[in-house]
Amino acid sequence: MRIRYLFIIGLSALAWRASATCVADGPLDTARWIYANQPGFASYELPQSFRYEERFLSPELLDLLETEWKCQGIEEGICALESDSWTNAQDGEVLPPIAFDLVSTTASQATVRMSFRFGWSDVNTPKPVAAQATLSLAKDATSSCWLLVDLVGREGRSLVKQIQSYRYP
Repeated sequence: MRIRYLFIIGLSALAWRASATCVADGPLDTARWIYANQPGFASYELPQSFRYEERFLSPELLDLLETEWKCQGIEEGICALESDSWTNAQDGEVLPPIAFDLVSTTASQATVRMSFRFGWSDVNTPKPVAAQATLSLAKDATSSCWLLVDLVGREGRSLVKQIQSYRYP
């Protein structure tokens, strides 16, 4: 009986630990968390702490990004990613209002759309334009966390395809 009790406690602790590693509870909240806490995750020069990468990036995307980050460290920016992954632009920025909508979801996959205005906050012309980025997420079978699989920026460029198609030195 004691062994069964310890086994149940161990499983409960393991389940709690797995859920505690998630950055958010669902795909919509995960997408919001990524933008709010790690908007520059794809770039080498990260102004924010990057201690959560394994908690919000799929293993496949993390592998691709590690190759890109290595290149950026050596080649000083002459790599696959030459623009912001959300805006697909080198200049300009995401401007409010910012909204997140769940486009589709299954038990293991979800698509979230982030709507925003794109432009420059310090100039009057050109006027900001409506824009959107699309996040593809998958639920990790082990941790049950929602992980980013791909990000398609406002001009329709897939982060994954950009890295996969680049010929690294």
